[in-house]
Amino acid sequence: MPRPSKSATPASGKPLVTDAISLGAPREPLRFRLNLRLAIVMLLAFSISLPMAWIGLSKLLLFAGCLVMLIANHQNVQAHVERLRSMAFLTPMFAALALFVASLLWTVAPLDVGLTSLVKHSRWMVIALLVLMLRNTDESRWALLAFSLGMALQLVLSWLLAAGATLPWPTEWKPRGVVFTSYLDQSIMLSTCAAVWWHLRPTTGWQQWATLCLVAAALANVLLLLDGRTGYLIAVALITLAAIWQIPLRLRWPALILVPVIVFLALTALSANFLARLSLVGTELKTSISQVDTSTSTGWRINTWQLSARAIEEAPVAGHGVGSFTTTIKRLQGANAESVFGPGRLSNPHQEFLLWGIELGVVGVALLVAIFIRLWSDFNRTPMPVRRAGLSALAALFIACCFNSTLYDGLIGDFFVTLLGLLLAHGALARQAHNA
Repeated sequence: MPRPSKSATPASGKPLVTDAISLGAPREPLRFRLNLRLAIVMLLAFSISLPMAWIGLSKLLLFAGCLVMLIANHQNVQAHVERLRSMAFLTPMFAALALFVASLLWTVAPLDVGLTSLVKHSRWMVIALLVLMLRNTDESRWALLAFSLGMALQLVLSWLLAAGATLPWPTEWKPRGVVFTSYLDQSIMLSTCAAVWWHLRPTTGWQQWATLCLVAAALANVLLLLDGRTGYLIAVALITLAAIWQIPLRLRWPALILVPVIVFLALTALSANFLARLSLVGTELKTSISQVDTSTSTGWRINTWQLSARAIEEAPVAGHGVGSFTTTIKRLQGANAESVFGPGRLSNPHQEFLLWGIELGVVGVALLVAIFIRLWSDFNRTPMPVRRAGLSALAALFIACCFNSTLYDGLIGDFFVTLLGLLLAHGALARQAHNA
């Protein structure tokens, strides 16, 4: 990993606080020139760790701010538009959004449900808007710092709650240590943040140790305190990925097998909660083999995934249209649909690829896979620390999408598109500054 140059260190000889998110950019003193555009981005970056109302307001400001910027300064944004157009993920992303819009013509869902679902799918646009709104490496570093401070605040509050502290807002109904969202979302978010902080950590000074403490506290929160099994899987996968990147190339294939086994054995020895939650999966699977029990998390998923496969088989090419999951799945479930899926009209199969398959058919699934592949390609063109942080976040999103409708859901979907947008913007700006 590259070490900071002298230009990144002030006259005091101490490394900058923001060095934790500046690796890969030209080594120069960090400047802060606050403007409305940067303030909007920083508000969104920080609000990801807050309740949904803050995120919704911040996204609205982001969309409005970007529109005003494009209209008012259309002569000065050409270079930034070109930087966005050079990114590979843009084509499949816009193709998918266009297909979702077109599917309103044949969706089996009511129009209001289809439009609401379309808005949920459109959160992919946040990545593009962040790339447009951030203009230089200083701004992208400050935005990433705001994101990190927000997530660090959530981490501290989580441990305070676990220690028995009382917060100014009601938390009694939440599981132990859960702050603003669910234990599932929080475990996925903190697992991903631990990897990002690790790869973008400073290499010297007290900031390095502070960042390492954040990494350890985040992983301990996920693996020892929370109950999110998807979070466990992501944590083990990202630890494995980080370890593989640190060892010689010839040893990486053996490490791909050995590291997860070692981590798994260590966790089963250290955490009774980890072992209990994994044992529950086995119990639920065994129960569901003879008769699917939709009252359990595993049984509900098995039943829903089977019905989703039938729904895709019914309309394999174009799907049932945007927002069609609940209408279609309840029809296939039959008489007890309300008891299994509830009275709501915006449910999901807890699997992103199946959701796109039901709504857009195999074409939709292919477009979602293409977005992942193109984002992987875009991150591979960024400086090494940003590349590894971005690929870790992308891997976490892929794993989460295999067990949940992560991008369709509220807070967790906004978390991922915001993080990917900030990292992609920072990597592209750092590469541009280096080439200049």
